[in-house]
This record gives sequence, structure tokens and C-alpha cells, in this order.
Amino acid sequence: MRRSSQGTRLAMVKFREIIRLHELGYNQSEIAESCAVARSTVQDYIRRAEGKGLSYAQLGQLSDSEAQARLGKGQKETVEKTVIDFTAVHRELQGKGVTLALLWQEGLEKQQWRLSYGQFCRRYSQWVLNVNYFGLFRAFGEAHQTTLSLPLCSHNESPGK
Repeated sequence: MRRSSQGTRLAMVKFREIIRLHELGYNQSEIAESCAVARSTVQDYIRRAEGKGLSYAQLGQLSDSEAQARLGKGQKETVEKTVIDFTAVHRELQGKGVTLALLWQEGLEKQQWRLSYGQFCRRYSQWVLNVNYFGLFRAFGEAHQTTLSLPLCSHNESPGK
């Protein structure tokens, strides 16, 4: 029986191959098939490389540990260690053209967190559920006679595009 490798880190050789194929113009599905990984993994690694401004050539000049550290993949960080002000994230999302992907990438660049995009979306969605459950938005909505629209996390968003 085949064991699931979900949650394990990719070898840097495979990571570099994902970036190389991306720079050659292959789409994410083709890259995922070629590298035998999930498309969401391809998305995550492309976003991390683009967020840090790292190209295939630059990655080739870094050791595996240096590349992992630059990409925020060096050490497994537990979600309890990273405290995110989702109130501020939610406030920024009200701006035109602002997406969770952009805010996630900005947080990576500022080294505010080292979460994957999927972890960031899950934690934001959980925050939204908790806020709605405890009625924290109720006062805001009643005061302004509006209904709050909360953005959904989309793993198909492309940061910066």
C-alpha cells in the first residue's frame, strides 16, 4: 500500500525543477504531473519563490538549507507560534483589488509569518467563523445597516496578477 506524503517537504531538487518548468512556461497542472506532486504544492512553491523574488538561476546558486531558509521552509513552524492580526487582514481586504494571496505574500516578505498559503487561508477562515459565532461583526453591521461580505479563500488566486 502506498503511504501518503502529504505534509512532508519536497526535496530541493524537485523544488528547483518546479521553478525551472514554471519559468519555461509550463502550466501548473503539467508541472504537477511531471513532478508527481499536487497542483496546490506547485502553486505554493511558485508563490514562495515569486514572493521572495527568487529565480531558478538564483536557486541554483544557493545550498539546499539556504534556499529552504529563504523560502520559509527551513524549519517546521507550529501554527501556535505565529500570531496573526486577522482584524487588520480583514480590514485591508476591504480595499479594491486586495486579495488574501496578496496579503499572505506581503506577510511573507515582511517575515511576519512562514505559513503556507493554505495554512493562512484556513486560519483566516477559522477566524471569520469565530468572529461570526461570537457576534463581533453584529455590532458593526447593525451600526452601518449593511451586510458584511467576507471573501472566501481561493487556492486558485495568483498573487500579483
